[in-house]
Amino acid sequence: MANFKSPYADGQRQAPISGGAEAVAVRAEIAVTTALASADILEAMELPEDHVPVDFMVDADDLDGGAGLTLSVGVLNADKDDLSTAAADGGAVWMVDSTVGQAGGLVRPTTKTVTRVAPSSTTRRMLGLKVTTVAATEVAGVVGLTVWMRASHGGA
Repeated sequence: MANFKSPYADGQRQAPISGGAEAVAVRAEIAVTTALASADILEAMELPEDHVPVDFMVDADDLDGGAGLTLSVGVLNADKDDLSTAAADGGAVWMVDSTVGQAGGLVRPTTKTVTRVAPSSTTRRMLGLKVTTVAATEVAGVVGLTVWMRASHGGA
């Protein structure tokens, strides 16, 4: 298992925070330069303290010369080796087994899970993707995760 990191995940950039009721959008790009293996993690960005996600989208280049690559999206666990299903992180993985990386494109959530994430006043949580099925034929490219988030306003 390998972890690929965006500039937000490796500390080169700081995600903006919301100062009021407005949602801010952050797009993290993760360069995939080597073949993805099953269970590889793509670290995108941290969810700031006292913030909750509102929406997200995943965009990807064609990372699979055949058909097989699937990616799941959500909050990474504390060890950053899997996606969390804890109630505070939405209770489930935000998106499971997306095929967006097979031919390239863009996907949006189809479940309410992302909107059920509870705010934390003490912890920043890493958001990312996990390779759930490897590519038939690996191709280098970019995966992007855009997250809209807002201040939680005291836990709501």
